[in-house]
Amino acid sequence: MCCCLRSIVFYFVVVLFILGDVTADDNCKSGFFGWKCRFRCNCKDGQSCDQSSGDCPTGCHDNSWGPGCILNNKCAYNDIRYENYVGTLTKTEYGHTCAVWTLQKSYPGDQFPDDSLEDANNYCRNPKPLTYKTWCYYSEDNRTDWDYCNIQKCSCPLGRFGNNCRHECHCRDANEACNQTTGFCQSGCNRQWNGTFCQDGPYDKSELYDNAKNKTSHDTSSDTSINVNWVNPILISLPEVPDVSG
Repeated sequence: MCCCLRSIVFYFVVVLFILGDVTADDNCKSGFFGWKCRFRCNCKDGQSCDQSSGDCPTGCHDNSWGPGCILNNKCAYNDIRYENYVGTLTKTEYGHTCAVWTLQKSYPGDQFPDDSLEDANNYCRNPKPLTYKTWCYYSEDNRTDWDYCNIQKCSCPLGRFGNNCRHECHCRDANEACNQTTGFCQSGCNRQWNGTFCQDGPYDKSELYDNAKNKTSHDTSSDTSINVNWVNPILISLPEVPDVSG
């Protein structure tokens, strides 16, 4: 009788604990997106973004790019060679306006981070084989030349990590900012999320409810712990930057 009562009490404590910790993405106010609605999107013409992904209907406001258009157009994020930069900067370091990439024949579309040369438009890029920063061609005074673009290396907004800040942090402590490169959470994964980088999920309330119910289907007198998934930090070997001075 005592063990049965303990199981019932533990079961309801776990369920209340879980339900109080779940925040659905679809409850975001207009203009916000992501897990727990932590990010304000920056869409063109003040449009509302998708509440889950942050995608904007007609693109980003000027000088922004990335998920929810929250990244600075003059920045690359966790991208040591700028090879994945897909912002929309069109001016070089010396103020030249970039020419569209379709005018050149040296770099086919599959050497760009974009889906095609048309998508690369006249934006600063670092197509393969890589130099050490972004650049573009420009045409002036009946001649064609090239110049580097002034794009800096920046840190992801708090709550995001990875290349181009494409991933959200899902830490057990919602106020923790995970490692901006690896996504490692000191507090472990939030209960809605699992796996490496805490990216598997989110699990809805019914799944968490069933898991709690199954956990209390056996005698809990010897096991009343709640499993927490801990993500181990990953050592990253950074590539060498090629010498292009010559």
